[in-house]
Amino acid sequence: MNKRFIPMAILILASAGLSQEIAAPKMGGYFSFDYSQGQEDGLFKNSRLGGLDAGLVLTGQLSDTFSYTFEARFRSESRIEIEQAWLALRLSKSLNFILGDFLVPFGRYNRANRPHETFLVQRPLVFEKAYPASWRDLGLQVSGKLSFILFAAFIGNGLAEAESPDKGQQFGDNNSDKAWGGRLSVQPDQTLDIGLSYYQGKYDDAGTRKLKMLGVDAAWVTVDYSLSAEYIKTDSANPAPWAKGVTEGFFVQLAIKYKDFSPVVSYQKAKQDDPFHGLGWSSPLEPGAGLADTRTRWALGLIYLPVSNIHLKAEYDFNREIGPALKDDLISVQATVNF
Repeated sequence: MNKRFIPMAILILASAGLSQEIAAPKMGGYFSFDYSQGQEDGLFKNSRLGGLDAGLVLTGQLSDTFSYTFEARFRSESRIEIEQAWLALRLSKSLNFILGDFLVPFGRYNRANRPHETFLVQRPLVFEKAYPASWRDLGLQVSGKLSFILFAAFIGNGLAEAESPDKGQQFGDNNSDKAWGGRLSVQPDQTLDIGLSYYQGKYDDAGTRKLKMLGVDAAWVTVDYSLSAEYIKTDSANPAPWAKGVTEGFFVQLAIKYKDFSPVVSYQKAKQDDPFHGLGWSSPLEPGAGLADTRTRWALGLIYLPVSNIHLKAEYDFNREIGPALKDDLISVQATVNF
């Protein structure tokens, strides 16, 4: 278990418990189990039963202006991580500051990726490739709302250079540079949200090469329909003579509610082209085998809600690659509970 925020969590909870005027913390959580069966060229060709994902969330008010959130997430039966641990200062209804460990405000999916918040069992292709699962940072975030415009900006330690973009999560800092970014969105009404996200930071140990990310997202959500889309492009500077690395992709998803059922269809695409990183990379002196991969996926799903806090999901993924055809389609089922 990552222990970097345990002292902070203990201090926050102890402070709440010592004051008779402060309400007790509110606790919630979620857990899910899934089964996946793939084809002979896929990740789960021998099937996988389990896929435990669970979390516990504590939130509370320390005063009219100070609040906190602490979330621990069980990624597997033997791995526990701190998803969030932050202290918030609310200056007004439209301006908030957060200090601590937070989910990075980039796009929509990263901050709403828990099993009961998603329509599909599997993580969409572009999010598998572009950044770490539950991308977090340690630093300062400011967020707010001006009429129909919402904003969230942050400064933090940023991502580290790694074999591939999805493995760059860090909580310390591997250089002296601070990364920054955020999301700006417009919500002309309660059903529509359109956002633009940006991130940049030097990611190598020497602090000389930048990683930049651009994202565009949109969602239209009503009682009966949910249509969402997200596009991401990352540019990672490589040392000479290698060209820059690029990861680019998008997903589009439509869900329709009919009584207790919601059929879902999604089209996804992700492309990676990086001559410097990849398998075997370890430093600027030890380049990897490179990343060169283009994948598409049609995902068909069905969600059944016997009660409001139980989600039963089924999904079939038609996976396709540029190049030799692989037998790597995947079928998944999942049971999720939130409380």
